[in-house]
Amino acid sequence: MLVVVTTADQEGLWDETLEPSEPRSTIARGTASLVLTLLYHPDLRRIGQRARLDHLKAGASQDISRVEPMFGDRPIADPYVSRRCARLVLGSRGGVTLEATGDGAIRANGQTVTQPLPLSEALLEEGVLVELQSRVAVMVQLARTPESRERYGLVGCSDAIRLACDEIDRVAHRDVPVLVRGESGTGKELVARALHQASERRRGPLVSVNMAGVTPAMAASELFGHSRGAFTGAARNHVGHFGQADGGTLFLDEIGDSPLEVQLMLFRALETSEIQPVGAPSARRVDVRVVAATDQSLEASIAAGTFRAQLYHRLGSYQIDLPPLRQRREDIPALFKHFLTAELSSSADNPLERPLDPKTKPWLPLKLMLRLIRHDWPGNVRELRNAVRQLVVASEGHPRVRVSPALERLLSSPAVATAASSSAATSSEPQPPRKAKAPADISDEELLEALRRNGFAVRATARDLGVSKTSLYQLMDERPGIRKAKDIQRDELVASQREHAGDTKAMSAALEVSVAALRRRLTELGL
Repeated sequence: MLVVVTTADQEGLWDETLEPSEPRSTIARGTASLVLTLLYHPDLRRIGQRARLDHLKAGASQDISRVEPMFGDRPIADPYVSRRCARLVLGSRGGVTLEATGDGAIRANGQTVTQPLPLSEALLEEGVLVELQSRVAVMVQLARTPESRERYGLVGCSDAIRLACDEIDRVAHRDVPVLVRGESGTGKELVARALHQASERRRGPLVSVNMAGVTPAMAASELFGHSRGAFTGAARNHVGHFGQADGGTLFLDEIGDSPLEVQLMLFRALETSEIQPVGAPSARRVDVRVVAATDQSLEASIAAGTFRAQLYHRLGSYQIDLPPLRQRREDIPALFKHFLTAELSSSADNPLERPLDPKTKPWLPLKLMLRLIRHDWPGNVRELRNAVRQLVVASEGHPRVRVSPALERLLSSPAVATAASSSAATSSEPQPPRKAKAPADISDEELLEALRRNGFAVRATARDLGVSKTSLYQLMDERPGIRKAKDIQRDELVASQREHAGDTKAMSAALEVSVAALRRRLTELGL
């Protein structure tokens, strides 16, 4: 994670500095190394390149300039960055000091460097953003994990992502349930796919289920299947999710939102490895590896009586935590480049492939990259991907990047102080729940009005109406006037993307579906 300090008082930036007498044991003992990461370069293809300073010993120094160090096989090599720019000095006890060594402006975490600045280990753990003459941005950071290639589609160079990949390596071949935890948009489904692909079950199916949408009335049929004629409307045999995943992996997304009755069904199936389809004369065994995911605190849900402790312990025998993007800001530029490359792959005028002319302004300015790095991204990686799409659409046909009004509003919004799921976010302050009423007494008009008032977010709408999420899902299924994201066809989605420049919130309002459901549908269709 990169901490961005905006304090005007320069001395206040460094109030965590250790006294000179205190040893920097992690560097001195060789348990951590200084690493420089290119967060921004006019040649966007170079974003994410790293220089590891393992060779730096106590009492030595390392210049940061146009000609050194080497990021991969090249130095920074920008003609507007001085040959004498900045220097890192490693003290005899392992302390690190940043010095400006040239005439050009050097900034560290937003403040101009005018004198030698000691960098505490705490700051280096978080990462210090150094701007070189308004042309290049480099992060100086302690790294405790070895360099490795990107794995499993988890893009980034942070220790947090490397550790997540190590966790996948460690548990993928073990046939045990895994609970993936993290905020909405952090990539939990990507981890589930990685666990499946790295396991012995890779030749079998991977079946994904949104547990928040599984109602108690239909849970047995959806999860375990049913026989023909088992109930009205059962015109044919249905295998169910467990049956579909037999011999493979079953991914239970949003497990924290599943109703208590459904949780009990799941626990019994997982405990016995047996399911009984509705209407079937007997149970049958299934061979399924379960990966579950949640953005909730299941411990708090257990304390509140909304989640069964026995299911938690059954699912959570091994857990993988994915950090929010604001806790690994050093990965934002690499993710930006990754999504930009994907969005521009079919473009006739790809700015990534243009010859770089140092005399002209870069397609993407440093100031915009810094804004992206400093934004808190409550929707995490998913929200960043949407922002890149907006940039590409708004900039088509222009020599330099253009920021759409929607993206400008996003980047100008105040930072969030707490972890919040973007799927539950609304444009207004949360309102206290209304007096509870029977779901059957809620009219179509009242239901639609509440959905619109809450941006079609299920959790907020259920709270507004005073009903459970399960009851709300049932109402939405029963009322023909309520649209589901899964029913929207590709052509309509593509047209909406074009009309709203990829702004999912604007698309959600126009299509009258929740942002979370819309994003799932876009992902499902590869949009």
